[in-house]
Amino acid sequence: MQKAVHVQRSADPQLKKALAISVFIFFFGLFSGLFFSTGLSEENSRELSSLLISSISDDTEHPVRILLSSLFSNYTAAAVMMAAMLSGLLSFLPFAVLWYKSFAIGFCCGLIQISGAENALVLSLTEIVPPALFLIPAAILLASVTFTCSREEIIKSKRPSSKGRSLMTMIFISLMGIAAGCIVETLCHIL
Repeated sequence: MQKAVHVQRSADPQLKKALAISVFIFFFGLFSGLFFSTGLSEENSRELSSLLISSISDDTEHPVRILLSSLFSNYTAAAVMMAAMLSGLLSFLPFAVLWYKSFAIGFCCGLIQISGAENALVLSLTEIVPPALFLIPAAILLASVTFTCSREEIIKSKRPSSKGRSLMTMIFISLMGIAAGCIVETLCHIL
């Protein structure tokens, strides 16, 4: 009689730690951006929020231009994150870029709320939240995976491993999430 062998696959412990650190850094950047926006002088806050709201509500910009701009800015950040995979010395880059992106989201949300516009909540829920539903998880996953690849020097290893392939698959999923977020951002802007 043969015994059934149960193989339980557990997630990579280093990836789990990197995910926890990424989530912490994301929230730290988000709240830093919110608090920074509330600490601006009233004149600066009013000027920046009027610029932000006017750029969000500008219907004259061409959708292709919006999409290309969004893709360029988000994939530039992703390329900087992925540069960390080349050397363990650059392993701080994914977390630095993640903090920067989350700071920007918090700062923009804070400016919109401070502006006192009658439709501030609607602007946040229709212009910032939908693309962020794709961009935030993609950025967190990408930061975690590129940090793990950097620390374990997956790129430099001579032989391919199943772990390396699964990490590269996660990077691909993150990049597709970024593309989806950029498309949603374009749709939110033109609708």
